[in-house]
Amino acid sequence: MQKESERLNILFCCVFDDLLRCPSDTLAFEDDSRKGSNELLARAWSTSWSNADKALTTFINGALIEYSKNRRKADSATTSFLSPHLHFGKVSVWKVFQLVRIKQVLWPNDGNKEGEESVNLFLKSIGLREYSRYMSFNHPYSHERPLLGHLKNFSWVVDESLFKAWRLVIH
Repeated sequence: MQKESERLNILFCCVFDDLLRCPSDTLAFEDDSRKGSNELLARAWSTSWSNADKALTTFINGALIEYSKNRRKADSATTSFLSPHLHFGKVSVWKVFQLVRIKQVLWPNDGNKEGEESVNLFLKSIGLREYSRYMSFNHPYSHERPLLGHLKNFSWVVDESLFKAWRLVIH
């Protein structure tokens, strides 16, 4: 394994010299300690168009119906697994919304209360995801100061117990 200073020196030379002459293994895009994990990740999260559609179809026809009770479980295939596909644009939020919306119409008509609750929670989750991405992109300073200028001198109460109580009410 190369020393950090050697790797930085090689990178510096490649950037300011000729990148095409640098062998990719000297750039150390991935160190040996992460190779196994990255290989597993690559198998599980292949971001092709077909895998995006497959993940969406699998979720809608499978785990979506029990999303309300299983959405917080990380030990099994109960989440949508759509995150990388949405992130890289392999599936659109609009397509996800439309296909889930069909279930939102069908399941109440079939008397499926759990499915109805699951659909509503998933649409809320995907909506909050898109809203937060919109806010982060269009207002990158929002984590540092309020969007509304007149709230900049608003005194915040920092109390972890109140925050935890608020989180319980929201979820």
